[in-house]
Amino acid sequence: MIKKRISSGEFNLDLFINIMKHDGYITEIDAPEGAGMCSSDMEKTHLLQEEFNSIFSFFYPNIIQDIEFGCVATSKGFKIESGGYSYALYNRSIISREEVEKILIKENQLSGE
Repeated sequence: MIKKRISSGEFNLDLFINIMKHDGYITEIDAPEGAGMCSSDMEKTHLLQEEFNSIFSFFYPNIIQDIEFGCVATSKGFKIESGGYSYALYNRSIISREEVEKILIKENQLSGE
């Protein structure tokens, strides 16, 4: 998921960590280039967490890793019933699932305008 993207230069680990530590979440819609993830990777939070922990300890050996991933998906807020879901990966240490779901609902409402 992440390791391959880092080695190919298409994933900005520093940017991703900064967002997850400060904002606490990344959605599919608002993820900056180089720090986003596809929904199928977001859904695999357990595998993602294991890989991220390993990568983090390699690149930042003397820093405590305090990012704990969660994933939220919702179709609420879409003006037209599309059957699709929007996703967010979030840091449970920073922001609650409920707060992230509200953000996704707002994004869904704005995407239909």
